[in-house]
Amino acid sequence: MSTLTLPLLRRISLGRMPRSVKPRWYQDPWLVALIVTTVLISIAADIMASHSQTIALYSDAHSHLTVARRVLDNARPGLAQLGSVWLPLPHILMLPFIWNDFLWRTGLAGTLTDFPCFIAAALAIFLTIRRLTHNSLASFIGAHVFVLNPNILYLQSTPLSEPVLFATLAMASYYFVVWAQDGRTKYLLLTAVWAMLATIARYDGWPLFLALLVLMVIIDVQRKQSQGKIINDVVLFGMLGGLGIVLWFLWNLVLYGDPLYFAHGPFSSAQQTKHFIAEGVVATDHNLWESIRSFSVVTMESLGPVLFVLGIIGVVVFIIKRRFTPEVLATMTVLVPFPFYILAFFLGQDVMFVPHANHAPYVFYNARFGAEMVAPAGVFIGLLVHDLFAQRWRAGQTLLLGTMLVQQFLIAAGGVITIQDGQYGLSCYVARPIAAYLAQHYNGGAVLMDTYHSLIDVSVADMTFKNIIYEGNGRLWDQALADPEDHVDWIITTPGDLITAKIDTSSPLFQAHYRAVMREGDQLTLWHLNGLAPLPSRPLPDDVLQPYRHCSQVPVIFSQL
Repeated sequence: MSTLTLPLLRRISLGRMPRSVKPRWYQDPWLVALIVTTVLISIAADIMASHSQTIALYSDAHSHLTVARRVLDNARPGLAQLGSVWLPLPHILMLPFIWNDFLWRTGLAGTLTDFPCFIAAALAIFLTIRRLTHNSLASFIGAHVFVLNPNILYLQSTPLSEPVLFATLAMASYYFVVWAQDGRTKYLLLTAVWAMLATIARYDGWPLFLALLVLMVIIDVQRKQSQGKIINDVVLFGMLGGLGIVLWFLWNLVLYGDPLYFAHGPFSSAQQTKHFIAEGVVATDHNLWESIRSFSVVTMESLGPVLFVLGIIGVVVFIIKRRFTPEVLATMTVLVPFPFYILAFFLGQDVMFVPHANHAPYVFYNARFGAEMVAPAGVFIGLLVHDLFAQRWRAGQTLLLGTMLVQQFLIAAGGVITIQDGQYGLSCYVARPIAAYLAQHYNGGAVLMDTYHSLIDVSVADMTFKNIIYEGNGRLWDQALADPEDHVDWIITTPGDLITAKIDTSSPLFQAHYRAVMREGDQLTLWHLNGLAPLPSRPLPDDVLQPYRHCSQVPVIFSQL
């Protein structure tokens, strides 16, 4: 019997030793606890946002819902309705839900999309810390810096595109850390896949791709890889990771005749920023110090001052202890949003207004950008917690954990900046009385409107986009502008929009065909074709203007004509 065991022993000792068996995910109690708490907290936050009707506070939230809905519900449905400015991934992810009228009108189509993204981001933070420390408790704590942050909890309940970026950026950075540690090609491929998804989620993903590409070469050089291996890695990662960017250039070229239409077109962020610059209210334009200060302030507002300082300490300690090793360089990719926004503000490509960070007459605008630094802070605070645990500094550990919880409570009690941005800032989607008028009197017929300038939420009027002719309808739009009375029963105009640039609404000829039935204080006007059947009069549904009651902008004065 003893001789039977010799071949087995010899095979184990002389052959390749089996890899250490990693525990299954369900064998790590801290990972299981993270999944459970993340799911429960996300559901609770979504219920609260739905109950308080704050899911669609932002005008950008409505834009994302509108873009996704138009792909399926349109006079000219199809993928071309994805447009040129917003990157497509968040809208594509909403397609399984946006067809449902209830999910579309309430914004829950975006909430359901962001739910798995929130969980994926939390898991990526946990796995990144555990990969670097082999400390599940520290990983659990670091992930909850993200999970418990009130700004993150609000954003993950909205149709905004930030939660999709949180997930894709965190997962790309995690797999890049794994590749930096063991160099296996499959992890470089996974990094490229997540980086590609980040590049079609938000433009913040583009500098992430560039950072990953440059650091990949540096890490290969540190490992003294051959020139051929470095070239292979560059080609492999560049072709897959940069695919989304290339496709977006081609998309804009084919549909709009300009590969950079998204960057300098009439609806681009740069064009909007030019208006603020012309008003002289953009202190960050070509001012590096103001750009750094502004984004630092909004990051501190999003994290809280204590966690902001702990995050900086975590970065410094991590670099000092491990130097600039491959895994340190890979981990630093989570910080990419910080220099990206500073550069965007400095170059005048974007603008942000936050109290105590600018002297503009506006209170808030794009203040939610600071929330992108919460996940990086979670990673480095988790690493700092591990260092404290390793040194068995019990008093410091207890103080740190208690401080983190108190800081999250103070953020919630003192004002969540991402919610305030949607309530008091320029991002707020104000109630439009014209939408209420349509809810009471609309009786069918096509509506001509410049959706970019008019910002009318037709969903509250129980209309669909099949009835809307807008600037994205191509030839149908041109035909309606050339001969409106043969194509549309309703027209919505505002000074300076694309319609009034083609149609003189003050001319006797136009007013012989259309009459103004509603005009708001900012001259947004609803016109109706003459000679049609009398309009019905229905009671105004209670929920038509209710979703906008939290918006604290000056109410729009209107008159029914």
